[in-house]
Amino acid sequence: KVKKTGSQANKLMRLHNSEVGRQALRASLETKCKCHGVSGSCSIRTCWKGLQELWDVAADLKTRYLSTTKVVHRPMGTRKHLVPKDLDIRPVKDSELVYLQSSPDFC
Repeated sequence: KVKKTGSQANKLMRLHNSEVGRQALRASLETKCKCHGVSGSCSIRTCWKGLQELWDVAADLKTRYLSTTKVVHRPMGTRKHLVPKDLDIRPVKDSELVYLQSSPDFC
């Protein structure tokens, strides 16, 4: 069975990384417009927010993935927070991905 603290740490990590993903999508929104009218006169203009190309969003997420920070679940005050494993590293930013355990090497 997974310890209760381990599941709490995983929950905090998933919440943090999900918010980072939502921020990346919000940042990739761009305004797109289309003109309507006789012979393209643009008498009426319709605009909406749309995502950039999937390639651009994926490249941004991959950049964030390659610069992830390993964290641990430590008490700070009355609550436990995710803090960098190496204490000499700066605090985790709201815009960077984090992980608790390294992925296994299958080679």
